[in-house]
Amino acid sequence: MNTAECNANTGKREIYESLSIINQSLQTAIEHLDKLKGTDALTPSFTELRCLALEQVRSEINLTATIRLHTSELGHANKVERQRLALEESLKELPALPEEPELAVVPSSAPESNGSCE
Repeated sequence: MNTAECNANTGKREIYESLSIINQSLQTAIEHLDKLKGTDALTPSFTELRCLALEQVRSEINLTATIRLHTSELGHANKVERQRLALEESLKELPALPEEPELAVVPSSAPESNGSCE
């Protein structure tokens, strides 16, 4: 994997991490709006409008980011497939490797050792 591909993978990780944090944060905001509604600090209609607005923002962010990721992944998958197919084709053109001869064990003419390294 080259440096550009490694950086692209790091970028993908950062994108998914950011999406996760944004989704968690917006969900937390929605839960706290409901708590405020429960204490009568906010009216039900005010709370519902704000919750829907947060859901809309979350959906728009997720949609935009995942469409861009999909487009990027599609291009990357296509590029890697072409590389793999080219490599497979070049490997077909290589001559077959000859079979390696079996190695025969030839007795050594050195004196026998007692197993020590002295």
